[in-house]
Amino acid sequence: MLMGMKLNIRQRLAWALGCGARTPSTADWSRGTNLECAKWRPTHQHKKGGEYRVLGHGILEADRSDVVIYDDKDGQIWVRSTSEFYDGRFAPKVGISPKDQ
Repeated sequence: MLMGMKLNIRQRLAWALGCGARTPSTADWSRGTNLECAKWRPTHQHKKGGEYRVLGHGILEADRSDVVIYDDKDGQIWVRSTSEFYDGRFAPKVGISPKDQ
């Protein structure tokens, strides 16, 4: 729970990405929770053509392995092991600096 509130993962990410609220309790969730408040720019392209934005990196609780957390333009959030993400399946988009990832 974040500040005594029960938020879903999309709400937590939207707040963390800075969607205009100082705290989750003052955020306007009426606009939805598909991260539309954060400008979506792809950071990677899958070898099959889809574009994705890396949201961050994390640790999988079950086995403490490193994961990449990313989304697509429709707001679907994905998690993949770091080794799979960086094995050539995803190529960084040209013009995206490491700080944008």
